[in-house]
Amino acid sequence: GRLRDHARDRRGGRVERHPDTGHDFAKPFVVPGFEAIRAEGCRLHERIHPFDFVSWDFAVGPAAEPVFIEMNFRGLADAYQVSRGAPLFGDRTAAVLEAVRDARGRRAGRAR
Repeated sequence: GRLRDHARDRRGGRVERHPDTGHDFAKPFVVPGFEAIRAEGCRLHERIHPFDFVSWDFAVGPAAEPVFIEMNFRGLADAYQVSRGAPLFGDRTAAVLEAVRDARGRRAGRAR
């Protein structure tokens, strides 16, 4: 729910100011209504079985309420890792790999 002190461009370069708004990323910024957005994303996610990996796009409404825009089932997970500067699933990576084991019980990513 907080912006980092910088952003990344499409090539992975560091950006200090937003190219359109001029926002200085060094200034602390908390996304209004972030917890409500997170809760709404979780609520909607429960309705889309069997999909496990979805990118949810929300805007923030005038009263800091979540405004659902779209969901994406395909995307660039590597871009998220670059922008975060860390693995996409962070400390949950092991749990995610366990969850995606194949039918033979082998861990995802291991040679067959």
